[in-house]
Amino acid sequence: MGRLNLRYVEVFKDRHGKTRAYFRFKGKRVALPSPDDPAFAAAYKKALSSAVGEVAPAKGGSHSLGWLIREYLASPEFKRLGDRTKKDYLAILSGIADEHGDKPWSDLTRARVMKKIRDPWADKPRRADMRVAVLSTVYGWAVMRDIAKENPCKGVPKLYDKDASDGYRAWTKEEIQHFLEKCGDREFTAFLLAVYSTQRPGDIRKLTWMQYDGDFLNIGRQSKTKAPIRIPVHPVLKAHLDTLERGTGTILQDRHGAPYSADALSSMFAGALDRMNMPKGVTMYGLRTTGATVLADGGATPHMIASMTGHRTLAMVSHYSRGADQGRLAAASVGMLPDMVRTGTAKPARKLPNRDKS
Repeated sequence: MGRLNLRYVEVFKDRHGKTRAYFRFKGKRVALPSPDDPAFAAAYKKALSSAVGEVAPAKGGSHSLGWLIREYLASPEFKRLGDRTKKDYLAILSGIADEHGDKPWSDLTRARVMKKIRDPWADKPRRADMRVAVLSTVYGWAVMRDIAKENPCKGVPKLYDKDASDGYRAWTKEEIQHFLEKCGDREFTAFLLAVYSTQRPGDIRKLTWMQYDGDFLNIGRQSKTKAPIRIPVHPVLKAHLDTLERGTGTILQDRHGAPYSADALSSMFAGALDRMNMPKGVTMYGLRTTGATVLADGGATPHMIASMTGHRTLAMVSHYSRGADQGRLAAASVGMLPDMVRTGTAKPARKLPNRDKS
């Protein structure tokens, strides 16, 4: 059938006569429904948004929210973000543009942000807050460029309460033990890399054998913070890596010997956790928290933990190590208090009058 009159789309019939459609962009291929399928348009739009930053058409010209979003996506500030961050921003901004792209961006107030942007996603509070945060980035950019005078997203209360939720919580000792008893080879390698490097899954999947010199993992620049990281290899991790067949590609590879994409690694690990009947709330990202928590339990200072995780602020280190052994830290703190010995003479206790009149 050749190529449709749509960018990056190729349609053909396979050897069984079945129509196949693919979205191809920069060497990557995403399967699409058949062009005759009603779901084709939405799938194509999603693939286009994820790959090249296309959002809904900006109805209403330069006064519309869709136009403002498109201007931000074309800005140097957006283009310098990490690949995963850009992908997440695109997905959120595409949804907002679909819903409200034809409305004037200047009419958005704090109350309308809460009602139209945040509240419809109240059942998913993390997603609701992310929508507000990403849109706030757009308006912050517009204020910086003298396009807008104020940011209507500032001051919008968050729905997600991290203190009342596990979030990306650390694994318990029992969960780690259960995992180690049931895990397969690929998830075991991912587990060790995550715990002993305390890096994000997105950085772990990109690690190559060239970055492992036998003593250090040379992370280079993290995908999110861009912080350069060089981490000594823990003896347990070193012993395991040295048993693997060393190649020239990534350390983590799928069953076909190919590097994992971000989604593929998450799916592989989540599937392994389901197979092992791991409790709800146990995630691969939680292993980063686990590593930071173990370091905090061992007495590592916030600066020591940050040297591993790559965080730029100690506030974020405190967030990841919040599960540290509070009892141990409290005991150590009490031990720092000086001995206070009573030196005066005790006064006799004042005798209270007998009020019993019986």
